Amino acid sequence: MIPFELGNETVYISKEFLDRYNRQGPRYTSYPTAPEWSTDVTAEDHARSLSEINSDQKLTFYTHIPFCEQPCYFCGCNTVITQKRGLADIYLDYLEKEIESVSGKLNGRGQIVQIEWGGGTPTYFNPAQIARLFRAIKKQFTIDKSAEISLEVHPNVTTDEQIETLAGLGFNRISMGVQDFNPEVQRAVNRIERSERVEELVRLVRAKGFRSVNLDLIYGLPLQTVESFEKTIDAIVQISPDRIALFNYAHVPWLKPYQKYIKESELPSGEVKFDIFRMAIAKLTRAGYRFIGLDHFAKPDDELFRAQNERTLKRDFMGYTTHAETVLIGVGETAISMFKRMYVQNEKKLVRYQERIGVGGIATERGIRISDDDILRRTVIMNILCHMALDYRRIEEEFGISFKEYFGAGLNQLPQFEEDGLIKRDSKGFTVTPLGRIFVRNIAMTFDAYLHKPKQAKPIFSRTL
Repeated sequence: MIPFELGNETVYISKEFLDRYNRQGPRYTSYPTAPEWSTDVTAEDHARSLSEINSDQKLTFYTHIPFCEQPCYFCGCNTVITQKRGLADIYLDYLEKEIESVSGKLNGRGQIVQIEWGGGTPTYFNPAQIARLFRAIKKQFTIDKSAEISLEVHPNVTTDEQIETLAGLGFNRISMGVQDFNPEVQRAVNRIERSERVEELVRLVRAKGFRSVNLDLIYGLPLQTVESFEKTIDAIVQISPDRIALFNYAHVPWLKPYQKYIKESELPSGEVKFDIFRMAIAKLTRAGYRFIGLDHFAKPDDELFRAQNERTLKRDFMGYTTHAETVLIGVGETAISMFKRMYVQNEKKLVRYQERIGVGGIATERGIRISDDDILRRTVIMNILCHMALDYRRIEEEFGISFKEYFGAGLNQLPQFEEDGLIKRDSKGFTVTPLGRIFVRNIAMTFDAYLHKPKQAKPIFSRTL
């Protein structure tokens, strides 16, 4: 039996248990998930969804900045690898056109309560370009005075001057991609990151008034061992970020070409990978972090922690976020917008994105129209993932259904979850146990109507461990 330390409790699980639950499954940054999206959704659909937003709707405004100077071999994001700095100003020209076009469709409706910049590497932009982009957003939209304004950065290519600029513009949250401090692992994935620089940057952003710092880590990278990654975890705990994201590396070189540079022979075995994961959870929870779920940890005074307690936590394609009531508006190459009845994604090719923006101001490539069944199942799945609980009566009252009749097949799987210690059930619903938080994707998958479809030739989802 394998010991698993979860806060003040240690549970013991078998290899058979792990084999049963370590299966491919969605991370549910949306429901329906991205493989179900198609090109049937058009720019006209996108524009109509924007025009239907209410005047008092709260918005999360995401901007995708795809550029990186060099590839990180593990990366699963949509990036443009280039050292041609002139492309940045050209891209900004098109971003400004898209921002103006989206604003025109909204016609003054909606208020931004969250701004997020992702990539790529947003600090590929120099200070002047950073300021130019922020001014373009501020010119076209109403931004709440208490808005959360955040971005992702690569610490080793982010300068003090850029941080000064971001702070001056009002950015108050930052996420830094660390992944692993071990030099051999860094060389194997082409991502060099000095722990000293990360510490310096964290001190600087705190001094400049940023109220939340997140550090990203990845387990399952080549050459990682329990002992080597334990040193990284110890260093992260000393840095003491407010949040930590511990992602599971998914090796899918048929989907992400740069991953072919990673030697499969150097990847840790499934058993070692799991040992790394349980060591990390034990160390982080011992250090005072709550395991929010899936891959996120937060200190008790962090807003992510409080949002889970207050049932205002939500998930979007950026992961867990703190504003359940917002509509996500995305701009930039490959950016996603998430409306109640539709998801849309922009063109993934930079040239094609710029062509589409130049012609019509909107660059929709694909998306999905969301049915009543999708909304119901999305609500159920997100309750499980965000609140670690499901109240049948709340769902019945909101949607006018009999939960037992509608979800009979899913309910039949719950006794096994309870027997395995993943949930605690009563007549009203169930709560997810500390062990269940590790396997919460498996629990949520029970209510996914799309997973019965024929399997793809190659896996399209990562494994749950």
